[in-house]
Amino acid sequence: MTSNETIYLPWDRYVETISADTDRLLEVAAPVLGAEVPSCPGWDVDDLLDHVGHVYLHKVAAMRSGESPDPWPPPDLDTTDPVRFAREAGEALLRELGQQDPYAEGWTWYDADQTNGFWFRRMAQEIAIHRVDGELAHGAATGEPSVTPIPEDIALDGIDEYLHLFVGGSWEGEDVGHPVDSTVRVASTGRAWTLQVSGERIDVTRTAEDEVPTEITGSAHDVYVWLWGRGPLDALSVFGDEDLAVELRARFAEA
Repeated sequence: MTSNETIYLPWDRYVETISADTDRLLEVAAPVLGAEVPSCPGWDVDDLLDHVGHVYLHKVAAMRSGESPDPWPPPDLDTTDPVRFAREAGEALLRELGQQDPYAEGWTWYDADQTNGFWFRRMAQEIAIHRVDGELAHGAATGEPSVTPIPEDIALDGIDEYLHLFVGGSWEGEDVGHPVDSTVRVASTGRAWTLQVSGERIDVTRTAEDEVPTEITGSAHDVYVWLWGRGPLDALSVFGDEDLAVELRARFAEA
């Protein structure tokens, strides 16, 4: 398969993920409020919950109006209790998704997809990663490992979203500190993405047809969290130039 058209999971799968991962985030976050989030330097758990709550409510407003909310945030938001704020924002998002047609036109920041379905996927992937952030913070604060794997279907979908939406495309005009110039393949669980990387752009295709100098493989969870800077490279297998894989991750962090 070489098409780069967006391929979505069933809409209710995204809703299930948002519900389950919001609950899990609140479960691990509540006992360690104020603890540092090691995967988000400068943030504590309160900041993480505040961020999630604001992101959720921003998307509720966007889907209701069909426009980018402006101004944002509204001045009357009560964020004094971060657990309550994130919980109520999650409930509001789930209610809104239950009322929205994912195929209906709406506003998003991604020009290629101006439908509400974009937010079903984006919010599921948003909370999948931030749930891991909360688990990492809980583990660091308590000494009890608590990261649970992102389900394979969600992680594979997240890899695809990350590579196409967040790092793929033109980098012209960007101050690129890691101008990787190579072809790299990212692969997991029968899926593969080939990246042609230069200082000016990253072209992504869903293909494993040609040989490449460097290939990065692993479980869907491990690949996905590595892409987002939440997991180590040594959890993956690198065939070829490991230094290039390190540079590639540094390039991604510039996006």
